[in-house]
Amino acid sequence: MTSAILMAGYKNKMEARHYSKIVAEHYGEKFIETGYRPLREFETVIDGQKKSMPIIQFALEKLFTSDVIDEIVIVGHQMLLEQRLGNFIKQFEKPCRLINHKNRLSADIIERFKIKKRKVRYSSIAGNLIKGYAVSKAYREKKHALFVASDSPLRSVTSGTEACMRKAIS
Repeated sequence: MTSAILMAGYKNKMEARHYSKIVAEHYGEKFIETGYRPLREFETVIDGQKKSMPIIQFALEKLFTSDVIDEIVIVGHQMLLEQRLGNFIKQFEKPCRLINHKNRLSADIIERFKIKKRKVRYSSIAGNLIKGYAVSKAYREKKHALFVASDSPLRSVTSGTEACMRKAIS
């Protein structure tokens, strides 16, 4: 059994505008990024019925139903995730914890991981990876964890991933 850290952080508007400018200058394309990508709604067909759900829910469903995963830690916009997914998460017995991606790294985490503050920004992907892992069962037991991108459901949690995890755990 292992912990899954679901990465659902996002860039602020200024960084999105900066990236948009780079895409326009270098690629001649228009980049339109608005809103919180993990909660962007997508339509799918389940049992012949059209259903709309946030993209993060695709990965969450796989993680909740996997017998290889024993806990889920989501690092992202805690308030938005709780509002949109709170009831969905409560349906499952598997522990699921939300960590705010804007929280600063605690003095304890900085010390435990020997982090140089100037090298790792608390809101960077590295900072968020560390925040998620630091509160996981995998860290407490000094084991590996599965890190999953919340906005790439077809790449993040597949049956192939589960097969590899089963081999690694056994």
